[in-house]
Amino acid sequence: REALEAWREAGPLRVRRELGARLQRLGERGLLRVPDPAGAAFHLMLLTTVADLPDRPEPSVGPDGAGAVGAVGAADIVEAEGAAHGVIVAGVRAFLHGYRRPSPGS
Repeated sequence: REALEAWREAGPLRVRRELGARLQRLGERGLLRVPDPAGAAFHLMLLTTVADLPDRPEPSVGPDGAGAVGAVGAADIVEAEGAAHGVIVAGVRAFLHGYRRPSPGS
């Protein structure tokens, strides 16, 4: 349990705090509407996380536990990166739709 907490603190929670601080600064500059920077950071992370794409290639593992050389081809990697890119772009667009400042007169 301690190892998991240490990982969360050093990884995702640290990223969320830093992202929240940056989003707050964007809000202060009038570029975004960010009433809750921590919540906005959480939303952005959820919208852009691609940890479980179904078509993501996974390297095969040999009987000794070592990954097989060439098990994931370059085409598989490019395809997975393209899918991840699409998820990230769509997530950022959704985030901006919800957090952008209304244009004057709207």
